[in-house]
Amino acid sequence: MAQELDLELQRYTDPKESFILLIPSSWTKVDKAGATALFQDASMGSNNIGVVVNPVRLANLGDFGSPEFVADKHLQAERRKVRFLFPLLELSMTNAKFESSVDDID
Repeated sequence: MAQELDLELQRYTDPKESFILLIPSSWTKVDKAGATALFQDASMGSNNIGVVVNPVRLANLGDFGSPEFVADKHLQAERRKVRFLFPLLELSMTNAKFESSVDDID
């Protein structure tokens, strides 16, 4: 059964980059190199939301390419990250043979 949270949100407006976030009122803004805005839950350091703004030299979103092209490029970049960070894991996953049966499930 899911527990319903009574969460009060506050509006954060970045005047320089012109974006708005609704964040939990208990969260605090913290500074981190490279982040335009970063908010963190003081009680759980792993709960956070951040925004990074990188300027682009394109006139409109269509200049990025089709949604499929952009998605493919993004997936390629993410795969390169995994290969860089976990090259042995990828190798073992490529060569692994996975088998299971109903008897394996408790």
